[in-house]
Amino acid sequence: MAASQSSVRVTRDPQTKAYCSSVTQSMPEPRDCTVFQLLLDGVAFDDAHVCFAETKSGRELTLGSLRLQAQQLGLGLLREGLKPGDVVMLLLPNSIAFVVVLLATQFAGLRCALANPGYMAKELKHVHDLVQPRKIFTTTTLMKNLMRSGLSWNKAVTVDQSIGRGGARFLKDLMVSEEQAKQAEPFIPQSFNETTYLPFSSGTTGMPKGVEISHKNVAAMVNTLVSIPDGLGRGEKTIGFLPFFHAMALLIAVHCTIVNRGKVFIIPGFEPVAFAELVKKEKISNIGLVPPVLNVLAIHPKITKEHFASVRYASCGAAPLDADTQRKFSEKTGIWDVRQGWGMTETTVGCFGLSQGAEIGTVGRIMPGCYARLVDPDTGKDVEQGERGEVWVRGENITKGYYRNAEATKGTFSDDGQWLKTGDVGVMNDKNEMRIVDRIKELIKYKGWQVAPAELEGLLLTHPKVMAAAVIGVYSKEQATELPRAFKITPGSDADATAQEIIDFVKAKTSPQKYLRGGVRVLDVVPVSPSGKVLRKELRKLVEAEEAAAAGKEPQAKL
Repeated sequence: MAASQSSVRVTRDPQTKAYCSSVTQSMPEPRDCTVFQLLLDGVAFDDAHVCFAETKSGRELTLGSLRLQAQQLGLGLLREGLKPGDVVMLLLPNSIAFVVVLLATQFAGLRCALANPGYMAKELKHVHDLVQPRKIFTTTTLMKNLMRSGLSWNKAVTVDQSIGRGGARFLKDLMVSEEQAKQAEPFIPQSFNETTYLPFSSGTTGMPKGVEISHKNVAAMVNTLVSIPDGLGRGEKTIGFLPFFHAMALLIAVHCTIVNRGKVFIIPGFEPVAFAELVKKEKISNIGLVPPVLNVLAIHPKITKEHFASVRYASCGAAPLDADTQRKFSEKTGIWDVRQGWGMTETTVGCFGLSQGAEIGTVGRIMPGCYARLVDPDTGKDVEQGERGEVWVRGENITKGYYRNAEATKGTFSDDGQWLKTGDVGVMNDKNEMRIVDRIKELIKYKGWQVAPAELEGLLLTHPKVMAAAVIGVYSKEQATELPRAFKITPGSDADATAQEIIDFVKAKTSPQKYLRGGVRVLDVVPVSPSGKVLRKELRKLVEAEEAAAAGKEPQAKL
C-alpha cells in the first residue's frame, strides 16, 4: 500500500464538522461497474488460483471455475424465464455453493436477497413476502424451513442434491453447458445505483427490513477496504466461519478475497480448538472475529500462542469489544494487533476501524472514502471532541434505503438526505479515534446478531400469562455480548416457574439469537411514558441496581 498506518491523519472540516481520512485524497476512485465485473472481469476460465476451500468436504473452488459455474448458472436462470431485476433468495450456510449462486445472480443482473438460514417460520415468511423472490436457493436440510413457513416448493432450488419432488429443482439441472456459458456476457444495468443485494437488518420496531445495496455501494466499500493502510493485502489467507449472508463476512471474506486473490477456508461452525489448529496448519494471515468468539479464544485452556504465530492481525466487529477482553485475548494468543471496526448493514460493511495502533477499546479512525459527524440528537448540533453524539455517516458505501419501505428510509436519513443517522452514540478521543458508548436505537446485539426488543415484546404479549412486557439487552462480561432479558407483569402465579415457562415459549417460536438468555424478571409495573412507550432507560437502572446489590446470585431462570 502507498500509505502506512503511521502516516494516516484524520481531519475535520471546520464548516461541515465532518471527519475524514487523509487517505481519502490519494485513494483511487471506485470503479463504475457491476459486482460481477468488479470481481471476475479479466479472470480466465482456466485461472487455477484456489480462492475457497471447504474443510469438511475437501472441495475447492478456483477463480476460473467460479467464473465458469457462475455463468453456467446465471445463463440458466435467464433461460428459466427470470429477468434482470428479479429477486432470488439465498437461504444457505457458508459454502462454495453460496459463492457460486451469489455470483450467478450477479452475472444475470438479478437482485440477491440474503436470508439467515436460522430464521424461524414467521421470520422467513416475512422476508419472503417482503422481497417476493422468484427462486429460493437452499439445501435439502433447510427445505423443512420452507414447509413450516408455508412457502411453495416450486420456488426452491437445492444446491446439495436433488429431492425429485414437490416441484423443487436441483442446481446442476439449471446450469447450461460450458460452451454456452463461455460465450455469454454478463448483464450490465443502465445505472450502477441499481440494487443488487438485499441483506436484512432488524429495525427497532420489529421484523427485519431489506437493505438496498447497489453495485456502486459494493464497489466503493471494496475500494475502501483495500485502501486501508497495512490492511487487507494480496494473497491473504483467512477462515470463513462468520456468516456470508451478513454484510461483514460477505464483503471481507468473499468479495475482498476474490479481488485480492486470497484464500478462505470455509468451516461448518466455530469450535475453538479446531479453529486454532486450522490457523496453525494453514498459516492463516488474518482472522475476522466477533467479541464472543474472541472471548472464547481468550479463556480456552488449550489455546496457545503457537496456534496463532502466523497471524498478522485480528479484526473484530459486529458488536462492541471491551478493553479487558481484548487484553486477555492478546495475552493468550500473542496477537497484539487487534483492530476493531464499526459499521452496520446500511453502510455495506463499515465506516470506522481496522486501524492499526488504535487505542484499545475504540473502533479506530474513519475509513478512507467515508465521512462522519457526531451530532447531539436533541439539538441537532455537532458536538466537540470528547463529547457524546449520535454518529452520522455518508459516503458511496451508504445504502439508498430500505426495500419497499419509504417511511423507514426517510426516518433513517437526515432532513437533507445527505447523512445516515446510525442511532449509535460515540465519543471522539484526542487522536480522532471513536469509542461507541451507547445506542439511541434500542437493538440488542447478541454475538453480532441484531435483536429487536419490540419484536420480542409483541411475542411475549401473545402468552396468556403476560399482561405487559418489555425487553432490553444486559451485558454479560463472561460471554462478551448482550443477552436479551424480558420484564413482564404476570397475574397471580409462581414467578420462577412462569419465568421458565416464558423462556421455553420464546425458544419454541424464535431464532436462537432471540432466546431470553438474560432471563426473565417479574415486575409490578412495566415503566412506560405517557404515550405508552416502554422506558428502557428505567429498566437498565433496575438492572444496575440488581447487579450492585446481588452480585454473584443466580438469575431467576436459566436457559
